[in-house]
Amino acid sequence: VRARIQAGEGEATEALRNFESQAAANPSPAVWYGLARAAMRAGKPDRAHAALAELAAGGVTSPLVLALKAELALGERKPQQALDLLARALPSQSSYRPLSYLYAQALLAAGKPREALIFLGEQQRTWIADARLFALLAEAHQALGEPTRSHLAQAESYALQDRPNAAIEQLQMAQKSGGADF
Repeated sequence: VRARIQAGEGEATEALRNFESQAAANPSPAVWYGLARAAMRAGKPDRAHAALAELAAGGVTSPLVLALKAELALGERKPQQALDLLARALPSQSSYRPLSYLYAQALLAAGKPREALIFLGEQQRTWIADARLFALLAEAHQALGEPTRSHLAQAESYALQDRPNAAIEQLQMAQKSGGADF
């Protein structure tokens, strides 16, 4: 977790340089993970893949690493690759929510909003009050051309984030978009 934070701090190129020097001095799994994340942030996907390969060679199969691989695939506009990875990972890592978020994002990126909607509905049975799931649900409804439902889902997301003004604004937008009985 510390490597993730460090990879996100300061300038992307500086974070990458920092992890490059750490990898040369002490190539631990945390350093390879941080290097992969910093490389992704710095727009160096080849270096991120190389760092992830080092993790794989070391036998590291953490859900954090799986999530990073999926993020990298999505960043490279390869949603099907992310979907394949996540479909294999989710059965054994279903309690790690970021994988579920990424799976929904990959479905949306692959142009499968109906499947995303179904998946998100299944996830909401387990995680009822999850603001991020509602935000993804809003994206799915928007992609399906359902603006009213999109605004309602976004309102739920904002309400769960304790942002009442934004939630009210979304409800007003839902009201104006038509197609709902308020």
